[in-house]
Order: sequence, then C-alpha cells, then structure tokens
Amino acid sequence: MKAAIRNASTAGIKVLLDTKSTFTGVEEIVLQEAARAGRSDVVRYVLQQNPQMTLSEDVRYYAVIGGVSVWKELIAFDPDCVNVEIGHHGDAVGLAAGRNKAELLAFLLNETKVDIENSNYAGLPVLPFAISHQRSGEVVDLLIGHGARMKDEVDS
Repeated sequence: MKAAIRNASTAGIKVLLDTKSTFTGVEEIVLQEAARAGRSDVVRYVLQQNPQMTLSEDVRYYAVIGGVSVWKELIAFDPDCVNVEIGHHGDAVGLAAGRNKAELLAFLLNETKVDIENSNYAGLPVLPFAISHQRSGEVVDLLIGHGARMKDEVDS
C-alpha cells in the first residue's frame, strides 16, 4: 500500500480515502507516505478532508524527508506544528539542520515563527550539534543568522 500511495495519482488516492470504511487509520498511513514522498497535493487533500486530525510525530518526521512543499501544507493546517517536538529527534528546525536539509531549514527559519533558542536535534542545542557534526556551512550560517547560539553564549 505504501508504494501505491507514493506512486498513485491524486484521483486514485481520493478513491482510496473515500472507500476507507473498511480500513482503520488509513488517513494516517496515507498522510505519512504522502509526506515522505513529497506529495503535498495528497497531504493537502487528506488534511482538508480531516480537519480534526492531529499531526503525528511520524507525519512531521516524514515531512522533513518530503521537503518544503509538504511543510507548507502542515503549517497551513497547524501553524504551531513547527515548534512541536518530533519524538527524540528534536523539533523541525533541529531535524532539518541535523539532516543537513538547507533548503527546508531556510524555509522554516524565514517563513515560520520558530523558537530558535530552544531548537534542538536529539536533545542537543541545534547550533552546537550542527557544528560538531560538520553540517554544511550553509546550515551553520542559516542558524547563526537567525539567532542560534552556542550553549555558553545562551547561558551567559
């Protein structure tokens, strides 16, 4: 089913969701796989059809893989989701920096209201993590340019 979701037309996915009465949790599965595949059209459709849905950790995690277009849909649905922890991975900014996803990181920093001072990757402050794990200069520059600091600078 997962591969079918990644490769199906939007119309095909609509048919699947419209006949969901025999499936439990199919919306969550479709949303996760659409987020992972970068299928913002499907993400938008699922969220529009399920306005009461809560964005799970898995959906937000896979959205980092899916990229900017998926995050735009998630943020339109729930503007605060960008600062919510994604399990032990940290928050969206931390995960984007930790995965060296400069384009997504730039979007999150420039287009959302992130809490950069509390942003983390796996519990570590995002800037020290990015530097110590040799993330790209672009990622480090984006973080510094948006106010991320080393731990000693924050504690002083």
